[in-house]
Amino acid sequence: MSKYIVTRRLGEDSGIDPRIVAYYDPDSRLSEQFRAIRASLKAGEKGLPRILMVTSSVEGEGKSVTAANLAVAMCEESDKKILLLDLNLRSPVLASMFNIPVSPGFNDCMKSGLPLTVSTKKTSINNLFLIPSGDQSHHSSEYISRKDFQSQLDCLRKDYDCVIIDTPAAGPFADAGIIAPLTEGVIIVVRAEKTRREVVRRTIEQINNSGAQVTGAVLAGMEYHIPEYIHRHL
Repeated sequence: MSKYIVTRRLGEDSGIDPRIVAYYDPDSRLSEQFRAIRASLKAGEKGLPRILMVTSSVEGEGKSVTAANLAVAMCEESDKKILLLDLNLRSPVLASMFNIPVSPGFNDCMKSGLPLTVSTKKTSINNLFLIPSGDQSHHSSEYISRKDFQSQLDCLRKDYDCVIIDTPAAGPFADAGIIAPLTEGVIIVVRAEKTRREVVRRTIEQINNSGAQVTGAVLAGMEYHIPEYIHRHL
C-alpha cells in the first residue's frame, strides 16, 4: 500500500486502532504474517475453525491485537463472514479498537436472556462483525459457565464462517479453560523475550486437558520494520 493511501485512511477518522495493521497497511510484512496464519488454519484437517479462541499465558502478550488483525485478514476473502466475540470480560478492548460502543453486548444479552445476535454490530470493515463485552457491572464471568452459552455459540457457528473469541489470559483466569472445549481450535499468543517457556507449556497442557485442541501459537512482539505511523502507537 502506498504512503498516500495510508495517509488518506488515517485522515478519514475511522476510529480503528492503528495497531490493526492488516487494515491500515495490508501490503506490510506484518499483514502478510496474518495471512499466513489464515492459510495455516484453512489447511487444517477440518478447514477453517468455525469457533476459534485466542488466548495467552499471561496478560499483556498482544492476544486482542492478534485476534483483531487475524479477523481483518480473514475478511479479505470476500466470501467469508467473520465475527469477533469479546469475552475478555475483565478488560475488554475490541469495541474501542473498532470504535464501537461497548454496550449492549455479551453481558447485557446473557443477563436479559436475549440472543447474542441482538448485540451484533457491523464494523466499518466489510464482512466483519463484533459482539462487544457489554456492561461491565454484571457478574460476567459466570455467564460463560451457563448451558445457554453453548447454545448461543451454536447459533453463531451457523451464521458465520469463523467466530474469533478473545478471552482473558489462561494462566491467572479460568475463563479460557471453560470456553476452550466449546471451540474447534485455540491459538496461544506468546510475547517474544517475555513469556517463559515453562509458563507456555503449562498453558498448552491446561488447554489440552480441558478437551480442546491447541491449533498453534503466534509469536508476538518480534522486531519488524513497520511504518512510522504504526510504530508511534505500539
